[in-house]
This record gives sequence, structure tokens and C-alpha cells, in this order.
Amino acid sequence: ADDLNGPNQYIRPRDMVIDGNGDIYLTGEMIGSMNIEGTKYNTDPTDIENEMLFFVKFDSDGDLVWFRQFNSQNEFSTSFGSRLELANNGDVFVSGSYQGAAYQGSNLPEIRPEGKEKFIARFNGSGDLLWITPMGSRLGDQKSYDFGLDTQDNVYTLLTVSSNIYFADTTILFPYEFESPHLLVKLDGNGNRLFLKETAYINANG
Repeated sequence: ADDLNGPNQYIRPRDMVIDGNGDIYLTGEMIGSMNIEGTKYNTDPTDIENEMLFFVKFDSDGDLVWFRQFNSQNEFSTSFGSRLELANNGDVFVSGSYQGAAYQGSNLPEIRPEGKEKFIARFNGSGDLLWITPMGSRLGDQKSYDFGLDTQDNVYTLLTVSSNIYFADTTILFPYEFESPHLLVKLDGNGNRLFLKETAYINANG
């Protein structure tokens, strides 16, 4: 077994899935570099303080196939991967959150810059990012990062927010003072929103 941590490093895996070939996918967050069989992996060696998302693939023998990471834009940047699901064709869906993050030299979309973006993303088996759909709120206070897929690879996720929620094409207004709505969101396999339904709410005052 290989210890992924090293001196002045922090690795927190959050989820793992295994495909039909026995390949293993892991996601979570890290600070510093990931140490795999004596080799350190960090796509930005200067980014050693912020907690940032990692996404890696190992083959069935435990050998690294590829390493992916969100990088920082500034000192306040943060991101993590939370959940993984396998698509029918072997693609991998990832959920999590980010603020002020970049990927492979390009800033990730920020539809509400002063808040955090919950996201659903789709990668292919080679580790290429196919699309990412952010869902932002004023305080970055989405409470759920769980999601599921149906047989057509449509995505279902439940959000619990206490402020307006922002998509790339629209803002959903929730003028509740003490209530936190539960929102059921459905995306198609290309990341397009098919519906958003308010299912219930919690009264914060009990």
C-alpha cells in the first residue's frame, strides 16, 4: 500500500468508484503534493497552502493512470471533490465545491464570485473534462453534494440553500427570511438543466 501523504501535506479522499475493468477513481481535497510510489504530484508546485480538489485514476494493479487537480487563483481559493458516479460509457461524474479555482490553466466559471460554486462535472476515462455545471449561492451555503444518475445518465441532485441560487443562465430567487428550501435539480448528460423543483423547506427558527 502506498501512503499518499508526505511531510507538510494533507490528503483527504472523499469518494471512490471502481469501473468494470477494475480501474479505480478517487476524489477529495489536498494541500501540497500527492506522493505516489515516491513521486510527488501537484499540477502547480507553488500552490502549497490552499485546499484544492484532486481526481485520480489507478488501474486494476494500483498503478497511477492519470492525476488531475483544481488549482488556486488567489489566497482565498478552495475546492474539493465530494462524490463520484460512473456513466454507462465509462465516463465519470464528479460533484463538489470550488471558489476561485482554475483547471489546466483556465479559470473555472464563477457565476457568483463572492460565494462558492457547487458543481457537477463530467470527465471521460482519459481524464479530459467534458463539461462542468456550477450552481452558486450568495453565501456558498449549499448543503448537499450527493447526486445520482438514471439509466440515460441524467443527473439528479438535491440542494439545500438559504439564499438565492445562481445558474449560468438564470437566478432563482428565494425571498425566505428563516427558511432553507430543498431544491431538486435535474441535468441531462451534457450538463444542461432540465428542471429545478422546490420540494420542501426547513424553518431555521424551529
